[in-house]
Amino acid sequence: MCEDFCFHWSHRLFHSKHKYLPMYQWFHKKHHEFTHTIALAITYAHPVEWIVCNHYPLFSGIFLLGYFQKVHFITFFIWMQYRVAESMEGHSGFDFPMPVSILIGNMFRLIPFMGTNAAYHDYHHSKNVGNYSSFFTVWDTVFGRNADYYQYLKE
Repeated sequence: MCEDFCFHWSHRLFHSKHKYLPMYQWFHKKHHEFTHTIALAITYAHPVEWIVCNHYPLFSGIFLLGYFQKVHFITFFIWMQYRVAESMEGHSGFDFPMPVSILIGNMFRLIPFMGTNAAYHDYHHSKNVGNYSSFFTVWDTVFGRNADYYQYLKE
């Protein structure tokens, strides 16, 4: 939850097009050169974006909860593998059925009321609006950032 919350807000920050803080033009536009997602797009980002939007959220739970020295390397390695698998699937452009998704490593699909699929993030890249969260839709729902997506699904 910490990682997803931090990713949601850093991702929204990097979509800022404010005239005094055009984070999108300075940094995030590079990642959005892929208007239709492919798995390798997860690594296609400006170095500043990579640190703020990818590294900080990945470590945020450990830092915020104060257990950095108590987290076992294997536990963190498994967490990173799950996170990378989910991110690659989210950028793959393929909406795999849940059993296939789980087999390729996206265990977050086991949470039916909060998990996202590739179509969710593909909408974000194709329309460049909303759906800022990584694997839980709860933050997009709480902060009203996925209403356009659900309206699009109804059309």
